[in-house]
Amino acid sequence: METNEYLQHLANVASEMAKNVDMVKNPMRGFNPHRQLHRYEQYVLDCLLAMSEIEGLVRQLNASAILMANYRESKKLKEQKISRYDYIIYHIEGHLLRVTSVIDRLLIFVNKVLEMGLTDFKCKIIFMLEDQKNKKGKYALYVEKLPGLYDNLMTLVKYIDIFREDRNIIAHSKEIAYQDLRPIQGYHLILQGPTDSNLTKYKSLIKTKTDKKVKQYKNEMLLFNKKISDLLYPIYKILTAEFDQRYQNYSQL
Repeated sequence: METNEYLQHLANVASEMAKNVDMVKNPMRGFNPHRQLHRYEQYVLDCLLAMSEIEGLVRQLNASAILMANYRESKKLKEQKISRYDYIIYHIEGHLLRVTSVIDRLLIFVNKVLEMGLTDFKCKIIFMLEDQKNKKGKYALYVEKLPGLYDNLMTLVKYIDIFREDRNIIAHSKEIAYQDLRPIQGYHLILQGPTDSNLTKYKSLIKTKTDKKVKQYKNEMLLFNKKISDLLYPIYKILTAEFDQRYQNYSQL
């Protein structure tokens, strides 16, 4: 099962629940949009929306890689003096900024499935997994109740942490500055200067070098995204099984 199939599973549960509709004003049974949701209905909705936030973010990570490689020079970009290098950096930085959000949204999903009752602010690594001193977080005990969940979450955290420093740099101080992109930056700065026939003839060479570098980054980003999905898989499997059990128990009340 792919990770998006787990989301589809939750959507199917919600669909089955909602199709049993009773539209009378004061229904005795069945789903009705005019009344306050029952506990199990709210549970399904909360879990579905929380998981969709994660999968939406994963799609955005893939979009960053794909769109970066699909640059098209346009009149509007020229007017705004947005070079291809600017375009590349925009998508790389967008990818980095989103990467660390995967854990935050995943912990919100954990909170919803386990009904821990935490605010979104508390759905952080330091509270639910471990703090900066590598000590168990205040709510780690709840996470550890599901066999394998804590360890799988920590595996994902450690993988994403590789890029946390880069993410913090662009979020708080300056543009990302990977050394292998510096020549590309230089080429495009030169081309933005006064038109010169001696420089123009190099445009084809610069495009070729840029295309090669973009392809490399695209493949690396997509490979990174695939690894994230692979690490999400066992976490989704554990949480979906717990969701199914709780939903079944609630719906029989």
